[in-house]
Amino acid sequence: MNDYEFPWVASKVVLCAVFFISLLLFHIIFVYAPPTRLGKRGLKIIDYFYLGAGSLGLLGSIATNRVDIAKNMLSLANDREEFAYRQVVESISTDLPLIICRKFVPSELSPPNLSETKRQYDLACDWLKDLRTKIPSVTPQDPDEVIALNKAWVTKPKIDDPALIDNLKEGDIYIADFNARYKELEYLNGQGKTSELEDVLHILAPFFIAIAVALRVTKVTGELKIDAEV
Repeated sequence: MNDYEFPWVASKVVLCAVFFISLLLFHIIFVYAPPTRLGKRGLKIIDYFYLGAGSLGLLGSIATNRVDIAKNMLSLANDREEFAYRQVVESISTDLPLIICRKFVPSELSPPNLSETKRQYDLACDWLKDLRTKIPSVTPQDPDEVIALNKAWVTKPKIDDPALIDNLKEGDIYIADFNARYKELEYLNGQGKTSELEDVLHILAPFFIAIAVALRVTKVTGELKIDAEV
């Protein structure tokens, strides 16, 4: 037994058999059998059926096109998401600590609120160090990991130093960019999948088209027969 045997819906022989059997039956029923033979009006009504069958076939191919296009876009979307996340990691691990984790040396020129400023910078520095241990080392793909990343970022210490707040905005920008890239990737992954109905339409699309063509040929035969009898 062949473990990789293809189903009948993938067989060209079956498709041709469906076409020729449909063609034969339609000719017998709509053109030659006296009880069911169609006149001019009946043959025109056939148009609705063959157009309907053809449309079902087209719907199956549209889903395939969407999936193919989405898969082609996934590589670029993955690269953008990974780049955005690298910016988040570098910002938390390197860029922001270089600015925030500083040593304050009091002098005669120091502002009167230096001790409070130092306290806030130390809080932010400790928060960044703790945050580094909580974020994934690789780009998160699981929705729960992305939610956890955002929750961890918004748990900033309470600060009111304008310069410190402005410095942390860099992280806000990178987190927002990563969230946008993640949503893009999530959208493309969704578009790269088909529903059960689309799967059925895709599988049966060639047979719908074969039946549509058989109906159309039958209509032409019927019209020619009526013209010959006039």
